[in-house]
Amino acid sequence: MSRHLKAEEFYKIYQEYKSTRIHGVLKMLFKISPKVQNNNKKNNVWRIKKIINHYNLGMEDLLVTKSGNLRKKGSGRPRKNKEPNWEIFNRDDLVEIAKRYYEITNKLPKSKQIKESKELNLNYFKLANLFNLCRQTVSKNKRNEYLSKLLSFWVEHQIFIFLF
Repeated sequence: MSRHLKAEEFYKIYQEYKSTRIHGVLKMLFKISPKVQNNNKKNNVWRIKKIINHYNLGMEDLLVTKSGNLRKKGSGRPRKNKEPNWEIFNRDDLVEIAKRYYEITNKLPKSKQIKESKELNLNYFKLANLFNLCRQTVSKNKRNEYLSKLLSFWVEHQIFIFLF
């Protein structure tokens, strides 16, 4: 049993195959790993053909330029976001968190403050007080969002009824 080949050795075999075909590649393979000589010729030829067929999938670019088509950062599965356990905080800690949240959101422009207010499930009056916005602005934006969801549901429902 011979060892696995390194990337540079694959590259040499591939280049040798381009110039001298199977005979030259067999000689090079014997130089790279001498234990291959114990295998019969048919198996070695099969191994070389497999290397040639499956080799050049961006590997040559990686070896020559050192920058291939590898997976980029952030292309994997995202991590789970853990929900904080709010019951471990006492009242003073929650007040500190609320103050910090207020400092951060107070620096945002009005449009982003309105978007932030849509995401919170609080009373209109409390949201307006928290974001320094008019109560009517908050209620109008939340109502418009609710109506748009309701309208889209109604349209889907009508299409469903029409189809059946």
